[in-house]
Amino acid sequence: MKYLKDLLKGASNIEVKGNRDISIKGVCANSKTVVPGDLFIAKKGMKTDGTKYIPDAINGGAVAILTDLYDSNHAHITQLITSDIALAETSLTSVFYARPSQRLFMVGVTGTNGKTTTAYLIKYLLDKLRGSCGLIGTVEYNVGDRSIPANQTTPDVTTNHKLLWQMAENRCQSAVMEVSSHALTQGRVTGIDFDVCVYTNLSQDHLDYHHTMEEYASAKSGLFREMLNIPKDECRSKSVVVNRDDPYAGHMVKGCTVSQFTYGIDSEADLMGKDISFDGAHTCFSICHEGKTYRCRIPLIGRYNVYNTLAAMGVALTQGFSIEQVIEIVATFPPVPGRMEMVTNSLGLRVVVDFAHTEDALDNALSCIKEMQPERLIT
Repeated sequence: MKYLKDLLKGASNIEVKGNRDISIKGVCANSKTVVPGDLFIAKKGMKTDGTKYIPDAINGGAVAILTDLYDSNHAHITQLITSDIALAETSLTSVFYARPSQRLFMVGVTGTNGKTTTAYLIKYLLDKLRGSCGLIGTVEYNVGDRSIPANQTTPDVTTNHKLLWQMAENRCQSAVMEVSSHALTQGRVTGIDFDVCVYTNLSQDHLDYHHTMEEYASAKSGLFREMLNIPKDECRSKSVVVNRDDPYAGHMVKGCTVSQFTYGIDSEADLMGKDISFDGAHTCFSICHEGKTYRCRIPLIGRYNVYNTLAAMGVALTQGFSIEQVIEIVATFPPVPGRMEMVTNSLGLRVVVDFAHTEDALDNALSCIKEMQPERLIT
């Protein structure tokens, strides 16, 4: 619980109509989840206008409303008026939850394919190397002591800060987030202090929203543009981990002032995967790093999972952990739900479930399975 007047410290361009001394027990942008004592944020979305739900929020117990236009019909409720709802939401939410991203080692992962598996790999590594790691992604939101089924890859600003606060309160040391292009365009990760940003790849997807690949690439690069504003004395503690084989890699990190760590298979990079082969439900490959070669075996199948593994390894290596430690940990990585997930059965059938929903992802999945040389492949 915090007093409204304390949340407003440092916030600019907000006019208060009503009592500043009221206590705020929560911040919420969804009228259906408002509880007594909440500050309700009424903002315009892609499909609806949050101001329509102000009466519902008040009925649910909201004691204050953040909106862009004063409504005399709700004069009994404290109203915060601003022309920039998004900026005010970030400011108020971050302060209410005590700037949780600054209490955690934060990793953001963006790209068309591989975000989920890469995020799970990073979480698994950080769990072992740094202590408990939270997760915000397509499958679930894991806040340390429990898992919540996800309803979107990257939630809204308010939900993100609340989840990160729950992680910090549950003694998580780190957090990894899948960051979608929609989230970047809509400012859902604004105010989150990332320590490492990871780029997997870019292929055709969401062009109904972004219209062109150039717009799509520009949206993805937003995660890395944030790194342009890092003060020089903080640059050495921040890193970006980038797939060198992807043609958009240079575009993503153009002008980035923080440390860059590259990975790849076909291009020269800081961390390279070579001599890839498949062994049942495992993939074996060589890793080249700092002039030395190591063998690695992971319980995942497919060339693209080598990319995902290299990306996750890159995050750990930027933090000073040894390549030997990292190789030992990824060898025991558990399966990710719906990501080339092998289904055990008593019929002797090799059944795989994969969430591939883009042309590129489906091509990768089928190519991976064909490399296992099945007599027949049914999709």
